[in-house]
Amino acid sequence: MRNEDQVAFADFLEGTVRETISLADTKSGVVLAAAAAGLGFILSNGSISNALFDQKETFVGMLSLGALIVFSLAAGASFMAIFPRTKGPKLSLVAFGSVSQFTQDRYLEELVSVTEDEYREHRIRHLHNHCGICAKKFVWLRASMLGAASGYILLSVSVLYA
Repeated sequence: MRNEDQVAFADFLEGTVRETISLADTKSGVVLAAAAAGLGFILSNGSISNALFDQKETFVGMLSLGALIVFSLAAGASFMAIFPRTKGPKLSLVAFGSVSQFTQDRYLEELVSVTEDEYREHRIRHLHNHCGICAKKFVWLRASMLGAASGYILLSVSVLYA
């Protein structure tokens, strides 16, 4: 691949990954809010919380407990999707964690001395790291969405029977 094509590909990939990570974080925030709302409803609704904390094992109490558990798991998964991942290349000129380890003068010296090919390599390695982050975010996002959906199904049934 020609140098110009590598740069164009890196530009495309960087934009795509940045947008995808941003969307995953946004969706995870919405799911976190939905899971928290479900948890809040379970704990504040009199008939549901009474059935949940009653010593008798009732159908509504078991459904409510199941909803409480999956909403909690969904909230945890959402948090894991949003949680910042800063583990990246240690000696990168483009990864913010690595750049922050340099003094300003030292970073400028490194940046001025790097060749175009070396810069392109730093950038592509950084993008590869971000692709891994993006993939992990979507694993956690899927888990949180399934958990929240399951929680609302269980909650709906428990409300119907309460």
